Amino acid sequence: MRRNGVPDCLHGKQELHISLVSAQPKDGWVEQHSFPIDHHTTGPVVPEDALGVAPDTPGTGVAFGWDKLDAAADSAGLRRT
Repeated sequence: MRRNGVPDCLHGKQELHISLVSAQPKDGWVEQHSFPIDHHTTGPVVPEDALGVAPDTPGTGVAFGWDKLDAAADSAGLRRT
């Protein structure tokens, strides 16, 4: 929703929000920050010409690397079920 002519700005989980903003009829802003979700997914957000590019695959736009998550769980002494 726009208020006073300013588009919404989504914060956090930019991997998800780029797809959400791209689905809107009007442009919007997504803040990209250094949350390390890239360590657990198959690919990071890669800006092109300072613009976030939404993936062209169905779904949320995030593909988790389950082998990476399993390795992180193992190193933390946790086990995913």
